[in-house]
Amino acid sequence: MLDLFVLLGGFILATLLSKVGTSLLHKKALFSLPSHCLQCKQALPSFNHISQMRQLLSPYSCPSCSFHSSPFYPTSELLITFSIYLAYLQIGVSWELILGIGLVIVLALSVLTDMRSGLILDKVTLPAIALFAFLRIFIGEHSILFYYLGAGVGFLLLLLIAVFSRGGMGGGDIKLYTAIGFVLGPWYTLMSLFIASFLAAICGMALILAKKKSRKESLIFGPFIAFGAFVSYLYGSVIWDWYRQW
Repeated sequence: MLDLFVLLGGFILATLLSKVGTSLLHKKALFSLPSHCLQCKQALPSFNHISQMRQLLSPYSCPSCSFHSSPFYPTSELLITFSIYLAYLQIGVSWELILGIGLVIVLALSVLTDMRSGLILDKVTLPAIALFAFLRIFIGEHSILFYYLGAGVGFLLLLLIAVFSRGGMGGGDIKLYTAIGFVLGPWYTLMSLFIASFLAAICGMALILAKKKSRKESLIFGPFIAFGAFVSYLYGSVIWDWYRQW
């Protein structure tokens, strides 16, 4: 019963985050953005105001012109819901779950805005830094300094990458990793950066070989950061134990 409640709550939160991400990009109030067809501009049925999931359940998203928009938002809603449920399964009902869900929210919003505009917004990262820094005073199995050190590691590493890459890493990525450091601590922050960089390198090489990108084009790093941070947070100890045995 509790699992069902978590899934339902996760889906509602995912739907809200989808709307929040759109409102942040358009710089408008959350409920001032009507759901409308991107092609004919007609208002969509009321359920579309609640969730983009209808696009996956119906062959067309617009009853007027039969235009089928991108599955990006409904897919992201499913991934966010699944991520929240995974956090609940791995962490359990504890105070740490607040940090876990908070991390999912910050990562989800960062990916939504980064993939749509190439930006990770201060409106997301700066409040996250302040919130996680505050929560780590009361929540965590390690000392406060451990988590604050994690934030410092995340900030300095991304800053160095930004300097040496000459703009290849933006300020949004640096602030996002500072927030991540507060949640993960120093060791898992390093692990998450390795995973993110490794996956980004493989993806970049694949796109270059497929001639989808040139060597001079930058790769959106937000999704890789999110994956690396989330996996390291939930399964960092498992990965480390496997690495030591291997």
